[in-house]
Amino acid sequence: MGAGMVCEANVSHVQQISKLLQALLKSDITTVDQFADIIETLYLVIHRFSVLSPPPVDLLANCLEVLACVAPIHPQKVWHNIQQTGLLPYWTENFADLAEATSGSGLNAGSYGGILAGCECPLGRYPVTLAVLELVGQLVKPLSSHKKDHELMACVVFITREVFPVYHKWRYYDFSRREIIGQRCLEIFHKTLNVTEPDPTDGTKRATISLRQVCVYSLLFTEAGRALLDIVATGGDVIERAMTEQGSNEEGQGTDLIQLVRLAFSVLNRLLLLRPSNQPNSPVEQSLSSQPASRTQRHLVAVIAEYIYHRHDPRLPTLATLLLKRLAMISPMSILACLGNHAESVRDIYLARLQAYSEEPRVKVVMLELLAISVDTQPGLIEMFLNVQPADKDQNKDLTVGRASCLESVLELIMEKKQRGPHCPPELLRAALEFIHALWWGRRETAMAVLREKPSFWTSVCSPVLRQLPTDQQDVLSADLRSVAYVLKIMALEFYTVPGNKLDKNLQKQLERISKDKKILYWSKVLKDRLCRDHREDDEDLNTENPDIQLMSAWNSLLSVYAAHKCSELGLSDRDKSVILSDLLEGIQSQASAIGEALQLKLVSRAASLYLTLLKHWKGCVQDWSLTVAALDKSLTLSCSGSEVLLPSVQIGLLGALTLAVQHIRQQKIQGVYPKLTALFPVVCSILQQSTYQLSSPNDKQPPAGTSQRDRQVKLELQTVCTCLLEELLLTDDNSSQWLPILQEHSILTSLLASTEAWMKVKQGLQYVRAAMLLFITLSKIPQTAEALAVSGLTHRLCLTFTFVYRAHDDTGPVPQKPGSNTWSSIYQLGLALYASMLSSLRYSFLPDALNFVGVHQERIQQSLEGMKLNLQIDNLSEAHQSCSFLLELSHFPREWQLQLPQVLSNLKGSCLLLTQTCTSLLIRPRLLKHLLEKHTGVETTKPGAEDQLSMSLTSRRLQHQTSTDDVEHPSEQLLQGQYRLVQIVGLVLATLRQFTPDLCEIMLDQSLDITEYQPVLQVGFNTPAVDQDVPPNFGTMLSCVNLCVRMLMKIDPRAASPSRSPGQTQGPIPRSLLMFVLENALHLILSQCMLYLREPGMSTRDKQYLKRELAAELNSFLLSLHRYIRRGGPASPSSSQIGSPSSGLSKSSSHTSFTAAQDQVYFKLVSDFMKNILR
Repeated sequence: MGAGMVCEANVSHVQQISKLLQALLKSDITTVDQFADIIETLYLVIHRFSVLSPPPVDLLANCLEVLACVAPIHPQKVWHNIQQTGLLPYWTENFADLAEATSGSGLNAGSYGGILAGCECPLGRYPVTLAVLELVGQLVKPLSSHKKDHELMACVVFITREVFPVYHKWRYYDFSRREIIGQRCLEIFHKTLNVTEPDPTDGTKRATISLRQVCVYSLLFTEAGRALLDIVATGGDVIERAMTEQGSNEEGQGTDLIQLVRLAFSVLNRLLLLRPSNQPNSPVEQSLSSQPASRTQRHLVAVIAEYIYHRHDPRLPTLATLLLKRLAMISPMSILACLGNHAESVRDIYLARLQAYSEEPRVKVVMLELLAISVDTQPGLIEMFLNVQPADKDQNKDLTVGRASCLESVLELIMEKKQRGPHCPPELLRAALEFIHALWWGRRETAMAVLREKPSFWTSVCSPVLRQLPTDQQDVLSADLRSVAYVLKIMALEFYTVPGNKLDKNLQKQLERISKDKKILYWSKVLKDRLCRDHREDDEDLNTENPDIQLMSAWNSLLSVYAAHKCSELGLSDRDKSVILSDLLEGIQSQASAIGEALQLKLVSRAASLYLTLLKHWKGCVQDWSLTVAALDKSLTLSCSGSEVLLPSVQIGLLGALTLAVQHIRQQKIQGVYPKLTALFPVVCSILQQSTYQLSSPNDKQPPAGTSQRDRQVKLELQTVCTCLLEELLLTDDNSSQWLPILQEHSILTSLLASTEAWMKVKQGLQYVRAAMLLFITLSKIPQTAEALAVSGLTHRLCLTFTFVYRAHDDTGPVPQKPGSNTWSSIYQLGLALYASMLSSLRYSFLPDALNFVGVHQERIQQSLEGMKLNLQIDNLSEAHQSCSFLLELSHFPREWQLQLPQVLSNLKGSCLLLTQTCTSLLIRPRLLKHLLEKHTGVETTKPGAEDQLSMSLTSRRLQHQTSTDDVEHPSEQLLQGQYRLVQIVGLVLATLRQFTPDLCEIMLDQSLDITEYQPVLQVGFNTPAVDQDVPPNFGTMLSCVNLCVRMLMKIDPRAASPSRSPGQTQGPIPRSLLMFVLENALHLILSQCMLYLREPGMSTRDKQYLKRELAAELNSFLLSLHRYIRRGGPASPSSSQIGSPSSGLSKSSSHTSFTAAQDQVYFKLVSDFMKNILR
């Protein structure tokens, strides 16, 4: 009887039917539906007979082979039905990670496991195993296209655990079956590794662990990886013996072994490409990079390299070389060391096959790719292949190539007459140019010098750029585009590293040909056409970059270097540059509306980035700004309308280009473009609104699902650029009635304030916060927009939030930072400027908010004012300047300030007085100021030590003597800048203090003035201000400030300066108007405070006489100095646009200290009259 009480004849009959059906399906697969009933019966046969003991293995194998033929046509149906039979392995438990999945825990082997262990292995015949492997291999790709490949996971894990690691140890009735089992296992792995990884954003519910991940992990971290390496380590000698023993060149044990090793190479190469970056080094990688256990054993890398000796199948040395290339890219080891004593012999065979005319071109291509990778990662190996040696003394050159050098072979390959011929097909030319580019990119100076000396080198390299592209052959077109890309990159690197006047003469000839034939414009048109084509059908390969992307990258490199270095070698005119910009913008515009694939997004992103770079350097070449702005506007609008989500990588470039365009139009006052700029407001506000909503909160520790930290950073950059563009548009258009409704419609102010508050609290996104603050300052200068900003919650959002930017440094004051750098301290300074501007625009309506601000930040403002005595760094000076500017605006409301915050007013007024004392004492001592500035900025040549602080105090005391007030003979730029900032601060402080002293005319003429309302701000005293004394300023301080201004005015005006002064002292960065502003405010304080004291009933007559006498003497001295200054030609007020003559400023009949009633001397005449009438 047969199996399961069925006679053997019936079993044999079913087997014959199965074989016939298999033959029919193989000959014509379209007839599969006609045999549906028979195929359905086969599932019943498998289900019934697979559980028998012993089972009819040949019958089961025949049925499975039929199903393997049907699987590509009806994969889901075949898979569903075969699962119902219980033959194949399946999961009985769930798993959480890859290690648990590949461990085999919860894996049921199914009926097949029992057949393999109980029947096939003892007999040495494996028909069911071969059929099962064939069926699984046929199901991988179809199920993957239906997104159900993860259901094969149990079968693949079973194969990697129970079949592939041990199949070579089984007994075999027919020994040839061993290689076939290995081949089918490797085919399953190869198909699995080439399955496209599921996209997490496609909305389809998928398994958390994919089939490809399981396959990669199994081959890397289990015994399956060892079996794979054993196949790779077979060696060329074993294959050669097997080929010798077989009787035919087409089939036999040797051919099967070659096929097995080829598949192993393909799987291993793909496996190393897909290895997870978050995993440690796997046993497979360690075996490839570690030394062998015994010295008698050859290194596995050496075995792989020696496959180059194999001649029967060119694909085997090709795959072996590809694996070496992959190892050179990812493995931290020296291939040269692994080759050992065989290194030179391997090099020689490589070069011999590279030079051979009869060699397969694909072998040469992968050789050159290996050399290109080795330039960067394998210095020893590439030096051996380059073999550049010092030349003999009798030669006229320094370097020469050795007997065995790849340079000669490459030069011979790329000869211009051989290109596009049988000896140098397009793909081989591309590989050779890639190798040359790698030499230039890796700065292999010796090899570069040798190549430059070859007369035909630049002619051969530049030849692809001078040719036209083919239009009929797609593969040739792709290779030509890559070749041109490498040529452009080589030219860019040569322009970058070699000055234009030192370029090689042969290269200059080729550049003249390129310029004469207008090839740059030709390739600009080609790139535009490539941008305009449909890329949705292009397949993106992990191993190679798309040719359009490579061409765009090369175009970017060449033009960026050409524009930044202002090269002239390509001979581009302004019209040519305008055409290049237009072509690029047209290509961007054609793709902006339909960006659906990753390839399109990458291409348009690079194009937008290049356009931004070129526009920065070629703004003057644009012929029609109106068309340019309109095209950018349209591209930006299309990029928003074509996608539900923003495309930051594209829109950043477009917004940046628009920002540059608006800046240029505003600065050059180009007419006719302003209506186009106004039309930009809706799309800019729309992007800014959408970006604000899509940008995740900075308080979220983890970004939302499907996004990364990099995505958040890119979106923040988009918001930053968009904010900058909006600010530029506001500066261009003063008519707020046109764009304010648009801002309100998109809730721009509210969303920006909320977003700025969130980022400031976590102290992240510095550039974005800075851009938003500058935008707020611009808005605050217009009363209507300032009111809208206040209503949107400016104080509610930002008043307390500003404490976060300096909270960590409250005890130490301003933080030392690199001068000119953007820091969080600068954000607080912008906040001061914002509140000062808001108060200036809105006056009393914003006064409560301003008082709230000064109440919150009182301590910080005091620290910035009083810290000037300790630290004179640029950031500290800048913060003190902004604090004084804010206090000046607030001082216009002294009564309201006194009523609501009397203590704050008292404290800050005291700080202002001390600041006046400090700044004046430093300004009148230039040597001390120079010393302190150099100390705080690290310019001093002496090394700071323990004794330095003690010596500093002694030096400071010495410099306080009268001799230290002498001017520095040759002031440095640092000293001049420091003096300018200090004078600015003094002017602001004096203007602030002027609000707290009576008006001069009022206190002189109005006898009913209540003088008790004012507190004295100057003490009665006439001594020179000292640096080491924290005392309020007195009349001597103000007089020192007045005399300082007169001395500086004399230094600024060469004709008013003393003939004994050196020319270096007649120049300075302080404008005359600023000095006159400080001078008049100081005089006003002196006169007003004098009147306040003279009208003070509690002051004794003796003290009043002392005040009159001393002040009269000092003012008389000042007026004498000023008189001499005016007589020498200096104007007496900022209103004088020219240096007046002595006759125009003085009355000839007057005394030497009298002034006329001329407009430029009216204030000084007041001082003179005050001295004569009040201080007499």
